[in-house]
Amino acid sequence: MNVEVKNNIKDIYNQAIRYLSYREYAIEELRSKLLKKFDSEWEVGQVLERLLNDDLLSEQRYAESYIRTRVKKGYGPEHIRNELMQKRLAKMDIERALADGEFVWGEEIYKVWLKKFNQAPNVKMQDRAKQWRFLQYRGFSNEHIKMLFSRFD
Repeated sequence: MNVEVKNNIKDIYNQAIRYLSYREYAIEELRSKLLKKFDSEWEVGQVLERLLNDDLLSEQRYAESYIRTRVKKGYGPEHIRNELMQKRLAKMDIERALADGEFVWGEEIYKVWLKKFNQAPNVKMQDRAKQWRFLQYRGFSNEHIKMLFSRFD
């Protein structure tokens, strides 16, 4: 390996560490970010491999962090799952992170409903349909929504 390649890999590695010091990244997300600064896909790949081996880059940690952030913003498991699939995370990592999370989806959906609608639980059917659509858009399953409305009946 010549000196120029070693220096370039070192620069890429340092830049990757800089990015990772701010937050977790998915592999493809970090790859894309590094390729905007550096030309060599091979060298970026080598750096990513090293980061994975040293456990400095982890899709599982990224998924857990991402899920916590999205839940705080009021999104449900279906919405979050779809977003993570778009970020090209492995389905296994996504499902494990969703299952391992400390979230009780019944409580999370109630918080979202209360924040958005802030009304008495005995709402008209027409209003319930509107609320149902909103909660589906936010990524909550029909079972979660049924459980929420059954609290009010």
